[in-house]
Amino acid sequence: MPDKEGKLTDNDKVKIREWMSNRWTAGPNCIVCGEKNWTVAEHMVTPLRIGDEGGVRLGGNTYPNIMIVCMNCAYVLAFNAPLMGVVENKANRTEEPEETDAA
Repeated sequence: MPDKEGKLTDNDKVKIREWMSNRWTAGPNCIVCGEKNWTVAEHMVTPLRIGDEGGVRLGGNTYPNIMIVCMNCAYVLAFNAPLMGVVENKANRTEEPEETDAA
């Protein structure tokens, strides 16, 4: 689980690399430059959301991403962190029913 600033831990990076190696079956070549030199960015990030009026909306639900960066040309791939298992997917969490007193 990343720290409060979104910085990934060494354990997060191991989990990300394992997740990638199990799914990146098309090959690790960069679609821009063709190189195979990738790194996991240091922080989890989230894209900005667009509000009702078309402006940037700050706050509310976010979509955390893990960035995989080509070290040759700087092309970035973004992957959904909850689906990778790096952070809890709160959207799919089931809430425990509240207990009530039956008196």
